[in-house]
Amino acid sequence: MTLSQLCLHPNPFIQPPPPPPPHSAYFRSVLLTNRSVSPPTRTLSRVTPLVELCLRVLMSEYHSSPSDHSRPSHPPDPYSTVLAAYYPLPLEGWCIPPPLKVIFDTCIPGSIPTPITFTNQRSPPRSVCATGDHPITGIGVCPCPPARHLACENTFVRHAEERFTWEHHVAGVSVGGAVPLLWRGCQWGCLDFLDESEPHHSADVEMEDVQVEINEDQEAVQLVTFSSDGFDVEDFVDEN
Repeated sequence: MTLSQLCLHPNPFIQPPPPPPPHSAYFRSVLLTNRSVSPPTRTLSRVTPLVELCLRVLMSEYHSSPSDHSRPSHPPDPYSTVLAAYYPLPLEGWCIPPPLKVIFDTCIPGSIPTPITFTNQRSPPRSVCATGDHPITGIGVCPCPPARHLACENTFVRHAEERFTWEHHVAGVSVGGAVPLLWRGCQWGCLDFLDESEPHHSADVEMEDVQVEINEDQEAVQLVTFSSDGFDVEDFVDEN
């Protein structure tokens, strides 16, 4: 992304945390990176839930042969996903639980014939359709550098951890002050690279991996190999 002007400061952004104690784990990070980095917040358990693993397979980019496989740096086009490649869209005639219909329609618009809209009286289970207070907004891509990312795929629907950094430059443009960016990782430890003196990804390079947070209430930004062979949408159905 290349910008000529970006006005983000001053605004009611989340303020940087106070300087960490000299002997704390994050004091060295602040010295090395010359920026504030928040401690990680875990939004999933260390063991990724099975539903999330299945969704990551379906929402990952489809490759016709193993030689075409590459680690994506951007979210795949919805109609280049495994779901779109294996199943005619929209998914008519399938017994898909309502919470998953919401996820499919959010990540791949048009994949559900009649999207379900939940009211305050009838809400989807938070454990399926949201991570904490963060609703699912689409397919995400983990910004962890490939050399440190153990999983072959890095797409996700629900992130496992998140951290803030306070940046003075975004997409190569000075924003006039320190503004918070929210980073989301697909597994615990994926955002540890933000503590390095020369992170592989920065706000000057990839905007797709972060979200600019402007709300005062902070409503912002393990090794698993899972094959799509033999996978069926009906595997999602909860028979209990």
